[in-house]
Amino acid sequence: MILSQHIKLLYLTTFLGAEGFLYMDYICSRMVLRSKPKPFSERYPFLPYFGRELLPRTTATILRYTLEDGSEKDNSNYNANTSIHSSHTPFFVDTSQLISNQDDQTAIFNWIAHLSSVERSDPTWIDEDFLTTLSPSSLLQEHMESLLPLEIVSHSISQVLFPTEWSRHKFDLDWKESFLKSMPSIDLEDILQQHGRSNTHPLRLQLVAIPPNTTLPFHVHPAIEFNVPILGQLWHRVPNQNDGIPATMVSRDLLQRQWQHQLGSPLSVNTFSPHPTPQELAIISIDLSNRLQQSGGAVLAQNVTFQEGVVLTGQCMVNMIGSIHQSYTQADKTQGCQSIQSSGDDQQSGGCLLWALGPSVHAHFTSKC
Repeated sequence: MILSQHIKLLYLTTFLGAEGFLYMDYICSRMVLRSKPKPFSERYPFLPYFGRELLPRTTATILRYTLEDGSEKDNSNYNANTSIHSSHTPFFVDTSQLISNQDDQTAIFNWIAHLSSVERSDPTWIDEDFLTTLSPSSLLQEHMESLLPLEIVSHSISQVLFPTEWSRHKFDLDWKESFLKSMPSIDLEDILQQHGRSNTHPLRLQLVAIPPNTTLPFHVHPAIEFNVPILGQLWHRVPNQNDGIPATMVSRDLLQRQWQHQLGSPLSVNTFSPHPTPQELAIISIDLSNRLQQSGGAVLAQNVTFQEGVVLTGQCMVNMIGSIHQSYTQADKTQGCQSIQSSGDDQQSGGCLLWALGPSVHAHFTSKC
């Protein structure tokens, strides 16, 4: 038995790496066994034979949490653990090595400041294997090189975004750890079982450049969102919270796609795909917005009391299904913008470069909040 486990670990770590093996084992235990796993030490008695250097800190931080603690949430309401499921989570992705040169930061902020509207990179759609196959650092590099002007990319991004292999590896681990630990259990299982979809909506990674003094419309999230500012800060308005949970939420069932909009269901002129086009997303958004209004969305919006907050560079913001939200950036107040560091410096205002995982579709209120 132990020998077969050794072979299994060696085989999977050869092709997927140690991290990939652990993710796959965790996913299988959650989706197939559907029972509380044995203690970590009993499940992996053979791990010490391979040495600590083979297994990244994912072993202790992610797997111990999900195998021992996360399983206890499976049958509970997905809002139960407020320290994990709050809209503004305490988790942090280390961005201190990203674009650390002041001149490079200023060049990017100046470009964002002159945008006339929000700009987005071409999306990368995820599937059920994204936790084992996805490299957030590699994708971020690609998205920045495709979104930013050539003169900025050629001068800085291609050279200094991830100056060392360790900085790339650390960013990947930080992102995956924060994602796993901040996801409500019911939503994590939904994403893994439904081929990268959340509440019937396909998810994608995208880099979003938001100019200074931009206010996005109030909206409701039909699927889970996981956002990390790479440069700058993002302000937001959310309903007042009770112990970290928004006091006002919209039913997740109302925000699912209707059967005629499900993947593979043809309409007269459209067939909805796993990688929706902007036209498909527009149809979904209009339908969700209309259903929100028919269910009393206008009255709901008028009776919500909002509070404001800010997400700094590297902080993780999770928007839960059914949460009401509005994002905005402030006007530039300084010359030569610089990124916000984890120390909490709140003097910097201006645009934001956001690394976002979500469906890129919202239910909007047709009346003003």
